[in-house]
Amino acid sequence: MTKPMLHGHRVAVCGATGFLGSHLVERLVREGAEVLAVARSEKRRHNLASVAGEYSLAICDITRERCIRDAFASFRPETVFHLAAKPDGKEDAEHMEAAIEVNTMGTFRVLEASRAAGVKHFIFASSTKVYGNHEIPTRAGTPADPNSSYAIGKFAGWQMCKLFAALGEMRVAAVAPSFVYGPRQNWNLLSYLHECVRKGSRVKLMGGTQTRDPLYIDDVVEAFLAAWRSKNSTGQCIPVGGGKEFTVRELSRVVLDALGSDTPVEAGAEPMRPTEIWRNFADNTDAKLLLDWSPRISLREGLRRTFDLLSQPEFAPQPVAAAAAPLRPSGD
Repeated sequence: MTKPMLHGHRVAVCGATGFLGSHLVERLVREGAEVLAVARSEKRRHNLASVAGEYSLAICDITRERCIRDAFASFRPETVFHLAAKPDGKEDAEHMEAAIEVNTMGTFRVLEASRAAGVKHFIFASSTKVYGNHEIPTRAGTPADPNSSYAIGKFAGWQMCKLFAALGEMRVAAVAPSFVYGPRQNWNLLSYLHECVRKGSRVKLMGGTQTRDPLYIDDVVEAFLAAWRSKNSTGQCIPVGGGKEFTVRELSRVVLDALGSDTPVEAGAEPMRPTEIWRNFADNTDAKLLLDWSPRISLREGLRRTFDLLSQPEFAPQPVAAAAAPLRPSGD
């Protein structure tokens, strides 16, 4: 029997205990890869509890040059999946500085450590947020127009990836997912709605007419692996989405119905944030052409899988701090 392509392949995953990273590590180990899971701390190591197999863990802040360099020099990865990032948040000076430091300079540190370790293939996690409020649907050639420090840092990080590739150091590709959801998700619109139903509280949205394109976590993992497999992805940043655009109000109603709740949705109950993305929808044509990828998990099935686990305390996402909480009912 032919062994899978990943069998014995040495792969480093930065951001390995995060939402996307933990699912990717789980899949890589299952496929027989030798995995180095890189995380800033052990705080979320429980996200890797379901990994059925062995992996190595490196506790490393990617913004610290020596730490990531030494980790890669010891492990010698052939491929790096760079998913570590400072997530979107309230745009104060502290957050903005951290977003640029982690999403741009952190990416540079990981790229430089990869170059020194002889990495051949570098897959970068971008986001459809880098397109800001450019016209939709987003495609591989859609111009970036980031309107938040998170997205600015991500876009600059991808430009750094392309620079390293131009210098002949390694093959690079990027995947830019839309609104990702699933088990072990961060605090977002879906977990906010789940919490409202659990507590019997009112659903209050920021706006409601802005749109989102929900994409289940397993489909995102498959998109990243497809970008690794396909030579057609080289040098490309490829948007991927769930295939259907919903207003946040419509999506909230679908989610509440899936939870068996008739709780009314109060759209516009909270003030809008200045960095709002008004429409978010990815055209998957490029993903199909370049990656041979299309989403497979329906929203109904994805919600079922998500809420089956959200009902278990160990999988429940922690609400964000009060200062940042108003960001979440907008659809992130």
